Amino acid sequence: MSESEEERLERLLSENIPGWNDPENVRKREAKTAELERIAEAHRAAEAPFVARLRGLGFNVDSAWGLHPIRGVVDLAPAIDVLMEMVVDQSLDEVLRTGAARALGTKAAHTVYDELVDLLRGEGDTRVGEALAGAIADLSVVDSDLPLLTELIADTSLGFARYALIERAAQLEPRNRAEAAVRLGLTGDDHYCTPKSRGSSARGSATPRPTLKPSQLCDRASLLTYLQSGLAIRKVKARLRPPP
Repeated sequence: MSESEEERLERLLSENIPGWNDPENVRKREAKTAELERIAEAHRAAEAPFVARLRGLGFNVDSAWGLHPIRGVVDLAPAIDVLMEMVVDQSLDEVLRTGAARALGTKAAHTVYDELVDLLRGEGDTRVGEALAGAIADLSVVDSDLPLLTELIADTSLGFARYALIERAAQLEPRNRAEAAVRLGLTGDDHYCTPKSRGSSARGSATPRPTLKPSQLCDRASLLTYLQSGLAIRKVKARLRPPP
């Protein structure tokens, strides 16, 4: 009888990780699994009233997170009020509020665009704030949105949440990415930059780089050269994410 995928994974782990089957390590893993299951159950219970309302509106999901993958192909207009209630409900865990905020990156949420901006300013540099920024970026599709994006990006209290906005702003103004980046606040003074990375930057390079090294993250010259080369800004975002 062939082994299941779960059995195969367990076998590989036990063969390749020293001490995997030690009783103490097994106990720790089981305790961690139980804790994660407890948290998941608490999340399900807290979100249940909202999920029931979403299902009543015709959305066959088990969580607001289930709306995010379909937000571009399904009209989420009936769900907007429920999602907004979840985002502003401070009694909900951050994970649940983040799921609702991510689902708001749909054209139906244009009706609450200003409210999303206000929520982002109040939320700041959190996972919910990052999700709200992503939703705002998804909704910002015309040149007239650029001044507001510029204003938000200049707000350093928003932290990493600004980089979803930077990506959208660069897309709205693609003719001169480097000039746009200067105006949009890529000045190398973000609180994610460490003194070591500032000091080790190679400044003034005019050669387009296929990738960014950690030592270049806080160097404006390197960042602007990278943007001007037209390479993916999401790589900058990924490298600028602070450690958990």
